[in-house]
Amino acid sequence: MRLLLQLAIVCLYAGVAESACPHLEAGLENWGDTTSWTSGVLPIEDDQVVIPSGKKLLLNVSPPCLSSITIEAGAALVWGDVDNLNVCVSYILIRGRLQIGSEDCRFTRKTHIRLTGESNSTLSVSGFGRKFIGVAAGGTIEVHGEEKPSWTKLIQTAEPSTCDNLFNFQTSVFQAESSRGLYVSVFNEDSSLWDFVVFRTGEDIAAEELKFQEFIESVPQDKILAVALQGELGTGDMTAVYTTLEAAGGLTSSAIRSVTGRQAYAFITITGNSSTTLEKYAANPLDEKIVETGYLSVDFNGFQFRVNSKVFSDPKMRKGVDFKVLTQEAAYPCLQLNVDVSKWRAGDKIVIASTDFDWRQAEEMTIKSCPSCAVNEICLTKPLKYMHYGEVTLGVDERAEVGLLSRNIFIEGVIPEEGCSTFGGHIKVVRGFEAAHIQGIELYHMGQQRFLGTYPLHFHMCDDVDGNWFRHNSIHHSLTRCVTVHGSDGAEVSHNVCYLHRGHGFFLEDSAEQRNVFDSNLCIGTMHGTHILSDMKNKCALSSYWITHPNNTFINNVAAGSDNVGFWILASKFPLGPSRQRQEERGLVPKLHAMQTKIKEFRNNTAHSNVKRALRIDHRISHGEVKDGVFVPENGVFSGTISHTPRDPPTETRGFLDKSYLYGFTAYKNNDLNVWTKAGIVIMSNFTLADSMRGITMAAGTSETYAEITNSLFVGETDNLGEPQEPFGRSRSGNENEPLQGVLFYQGPGHVTNTFFDKYETKMSGSVTRYAGAVSVKRSNPYPPKASSHVEGIKFGFCDVTEGNWAFKGDPSVPTIKNKDGNRQITFRDIDGGVSGTPGTQFVPNTRFHTTNQCDYRPVSNFAVCPHDYAKALFRGDGALKTLDMNYPMYMRRDDRPDDPFALEGTKGNIYLVIKKKSYTVYFNGTAPTKLQVSAENLESGDYVRLGLCYPKDVTSFTFSSGLPKIKSSTPAFNVSSISDLDSDTTGRAYFWDKSTGLLFIKIYSNVDRVDGEKCPGYKCPSLTITRTGGSDDLVDCYDDAYNGAYNKPEDDAVNIPTAKSCTKTTSEGFGAEVESNFFSAAPSTPVCPADPVHEGRSTPELKGCYKDSFSFRDIPHAYIKLGMSMTVSACVERCYYRGYVYAALQGGTECRCGNMYGGFGTSTMCSKPCSGNNTVNCGGSLANAVYTTGKAAPSAMTTCRTTGVVIDGKCYYLTSGTYSYVEAQAQCVKVGGNLATINSESVQSEVERYLRPFMADAWFGLNDVIDEGTYVFVDGTALGSYINVMPGQGTSRDQDYGVSCGHNNYGQQLNGGDCYLVINTNHVYKSAKHACYTRRGTLADVSNAQTLEHIYCFGQSMDYWVEKEGEEFIGLENTKLFSKKVIRLGTSIGVVCKIGEYIYMYLSSKPE
Repeated sequence: MRLLLQLAIVCLYAGVAESACPHLEAGLENWGDTTSWTSGVLPIEDDQVVIPSGKKLLLNVSPPCLSSITIEAGAALVWGDVDNLNVCVSYILIRGRLQIGSEDCRFTRKTHIRLTGESNSTLSVSGFGRKFIGVAAGGTIEVHGEEKPSWTKLIQTAEPSTCDNLFNFQTSVFQAESSRGLYVSVFNEDSSLWDFVVFRTGEDIAAEELKFQEFIESVPQDKILAVALQGELGTGDMTAVYTTLEAAGGLTSSAIRSVTGRQAYAFITITGNSSTTLEKYAANPLDEKIVETGYLSVDFNGFQFRVNSKVFSDPKMRKGVDFKVLTQEAAYPCLQLNVDVSKWRAGDKIVIASTDFDWRQAEEMTIKSCPSCAVNEICLTKPLKYMHYGEVTLGVDERAEVGLLSRNIFIEGVIPEEGCSTFGGHIKVVRGFEAAHIQGIELYHMGQQRFLGTYPLHFHMCDDVDGNWFRHNSIHHSLTRCVTVHGSDGAEVSHNVCYLHRGHGFFLEDSAEQRNVFDSNLCIGTMHGTHILSDMKNKCALSSYWITHPNNTFINNVAAGSDNVGFWILASKFPLGPSRQRQEERGLVPKLHAMQTKIKEFRNNTAHSNVKRALRIDHRISHGEVKDGVFVPENGVFSGTISHTPRDPPTETRGFLDKSYLYGFTAYKNNDLNVWTKAGIVIMSNFTLADSMRGITMAAGTSETYAEITNSLFVGETDNLGEPQEPFGRSRSGNENEPLQGVLFYQGPGHVTNTFFDKYETKMSGSVTRYAGAVSVKRSNPYPPKASSHVEGIKFGFCDVTEGNWAFKGDPSVPTIKNKDGNRQITFRDIDGGVSGTPGTQFVPNTRFHTTNQCDYRPVSNFAVCPHDYAKALFRGDGALKTLDMNYPMYMRRDDRPDDPFALEGTKGNIYLVIKKKSYTVYFNGTAPTKLQVSAENLESGDYVRLGLCYPKDVTSFTFSSGLPKIKSSTPAFNVSSISDLDSDTTGRAYFWDKSTGLLFIKIYSNVDRVDGEKCPGYKCPSLTITRTGGSDDLVDCYDDAYNGAYNKPEDDAVNIPTAKSCTKTTSEGFGAEVESNFFSAAPSTPVCPADPVHEGRSTPELKGCYKDSFSFRDIPHAYIKLGMSMTVSACVERCYYRGYVYAALQGGTECRCGNMYGGFGTSTMCSKPCSGNNTVNCGGSLANAVYTTGKAAPSAMTTCRTTGVVIDGKCYYLTSGTYSYVEAQAQCVKVGGNLATINSESVQSEVERYLRPFMADAWFGLNDVIDEGTYVFVDGTALGSYINVMPGQGTSRDQDYGVSCGHNNYGQQLNGGDCYLVINTNHVYKSAKHACYTRRGTLADVSNAQTLEHIYCFGQSMDYWVEKEGEEFIGLENTKLFSKKVIRLGTSIGVVCKIGEYIYMYLSSKPE
């Protein structure tokens, strides 16, 4: 390494004359000219280049890989108008100016900057680190790539192949196969499946590799042959596999030779055309769960044939192969887009966002050349795997986003190909810089997980950066984030595409950043990282847009897939990190500022396909503090807390409550729910929420705040079906029986106004019921909800009950719905009757405590609708309220229904829903409180709740205190003499102590109206604090005394009962977020599917019956395969048809064979085994064939010759009568002018079998190796040729062998590859027996050899036989005792068994194989 200092030339510059393009700027010197360098030498590899002040260089050549480039203040490095400039460097430090194009003169050439180095490199700069482009104080970066649209939307749904008549392995019966080994699909050129076979080489089954070889060699020319490995290849000798694939594909050495263990391999070719061969082998990385080859494809005859091998590291996961046939239209799909994308070029990469619950359905594609495409149309180089929706459905814009990834200026952080490095490059702009404008660049493998402050694009602690921006960039496969604004105000971040990144995507780092504008950015694929605590998976705080200060603008952005949340608004009490000190200096963001500032602008954003939520407003960021005795480091997140409570001024803890407004948000297909708020006053207007199991949940903020959603649109299920799932034929995020809900009332108060709901329909399929409700409740709610939550101006696009549910509460019989305190008291008010049908009604649980005779129970919703106003009564104190905390410490009775008590568990407080102006008694399940505070919420002026508190009768006195009403010395509480006096009191300070019953009666009264969503007037709730003096601590029950007639009230008459609203459907027009129009039209697209192949003359296959088979001789013998999980009748029939056979035989449920004859062993009744791929149909049985015609016409009658012979291939084939040795058989043929038969083709073989079948006899044919051992020729001199149909084990094989003779003059027989024996069935004494063997060049057979008996069983008769003597005893085999040996006298005349020589002849069996 050397330091190359470019010395300045002392000159006087009058200034830089402005020029249209930077590369034409006056005074530039060429990098590639030696005269530009003081040393007269160009920089060499590893140099540290310094461009000094006053020097301006034009990069006109690609330099070697450098250690660094430093551009000093007053210096410049300008890219020349040269194509394919490549810069390889560890870092570029800019104190002067780096310029690539300008705003008015875009750089349109291709250039590639590679940032190199490892995390331990010595090439490091303080404040920047390693592997960077850094803009220091005084520095300027101007990078302006080609102007192109960054992203747009589909205007027409893009779908994968929908042609059901084209082969798709994943939807076929064959996908059930799970064996380890080689899967083979062979296709005809018309796209139909010629055959499918599985070879279980990976399960170490003997001879599978030879079966594979035999099968591949049987495939005719011009077939599409595809092979994929599933699981493992196997550990045996795979030479046959290697050489077979090499021969089939014309390969010198196949990549399959490299496969070991659980690795992937795929192969495809058109047989006979080696130029089409493709193969790929993929090793399994140690840190990956899956390895796959990716699809290999061959285009042929208007179709694309595809194969993929995917192998899982977990051996239990087996299914990974795939075969597909596509039309050319599906293989190279075209997209209709909503902008002019004519500047997107062939070879550019794009990403298409998912429009389903799984963001990983996003697909990265490459644009294909398409001269005929319209300006808004592109075509792709490979087929789509998923459907991407492209429509506005029921008012919801669910059109998929399409982002451009490729840019002509490409900046890459170089990382090793192997391993999992997270040390990429980064671009950093720091305080004091002159200008930073970056647009139209592509950033790849940028960011560094281990090092803070290292992001793809980063304004770092810059203070005010107004007028500087990052625009129209592509950041993908990022190792940490996409864009970070840190300690900087006024930046513009717009029209950027962020795809596949670790950690938060668009990141406000320190909860101190203000006035920044994030506009029209697209973020897809936000994954967990380890950079800071909130990135981590176990912290559940990840978000595509991490908004830590509300005084920023977020408009028109999209979060199209995060492993957690799309947009998250939260803050810290203090600025974080270095911003805390800096803000103390600047004075802009003091304590609580980020938490109590209202949202500046949040408008027209969209979030979909997120794992958790689309929009979340809650939680608080730790600034490094202790909570509940545990230290939470900085950037940890406190759950269950509130960090957005706008106040005016924002720095005052008790400042006036302010409101945050959010507009035009669209959310759909988010897995958990669309929106969750737990904040101060938040008004959400013109929201569109759809296609999520839960639309919005509004949790409680502080005690004085509320949330409201207005002018909005909710759709339960749109026409976007996603990837269909059972049982309802559309995608889902939860269980099939999980309720579908729009608004979920929770703690509250939450208000829903002027809002439209559609498609909330309860569905049933079989035993599964999926309930639904537009206005609903949180499923598991321990919190007593506010009584002030309400709906008003609600409209529906469907009828209640008959077409869905306007309201739905459910009960514990509904999956996921619990019976906690909050569920048992959930309520909301219907101000104008838009849901209930009657204005001024309340939806409450259907209990006798909460209802009266004037209420109407709606059984489908499980709500009661009541014409009453409701309030909440709150009880806090000691005694039983403390000792029985969360264990039913108290209960209440209503005076008109005293026999129906109601109790809460009290897990989140003892807060009871009560009817205004009704009277109740209160009981404690233990010691009555010594000090008790009773308050009420939701009371208007003149409202009250009367309560009788049960105390021990021996209480001596009570004292009272209150802030509202004011109880003090001048306005004390006072005891009245009767209950009627209390009822007439309007001060709220009166009480009545009825010592005889032990009841202390109080009246919680309000004389002020609530405004603007207040739960209590002026945020102060009327309350009384009661302190008793004296009295026992024993449990007391005042029930008998209270309700012996003293305080009973009559029940309400059953009048004025609310009536349900008749169905009046409206439309969604005017509700929800604005929808951008389609700027182009798209003609309806209907997939063009090919017609099914037509086979002229093919008849309809039919079952011929059930027929016996034999292990030794197969009745139907050809093209055997076995499919353990997927055999069907049609699969077997089709493969036999395409192979030219007349009949298909199914056996044992899993086996298929083909042939042109059947029935040789007679009929069977054993065809009762279900097909492995269709258990509704039988596929034969044990040694029983279910025989079907294939539709192939049976051959015509054979032409006869020589009376009983037939003409085959122009020759007369004739079966003689009698039995002969091989030599004798040839002599017989010569006598009639011929030779033993020559069978040298499949057609001749088939015809010979057809001729011989009726005779059921064995016959010799002319193949032998008499002249040259092992070289087979026919007796007429014809060479064996390429056609070999020797059964396995015969001749050149190793199986059943009734066709082999042996020994001198063909006297012997050889069974199953054994020794050569001769059985003589004429009588001989011992001496003549030995002589008979000698004359045939043999000896008497050994009695101890099992082959002796095998030959007798096959060729002997019912007689005894001589064998070799044992010692001095002469031995024979006795027929009547299963040829057991016995001692025989020399003169006995019996048959002979000889062991003789080894010449081989062939004979033909007419028995079935």
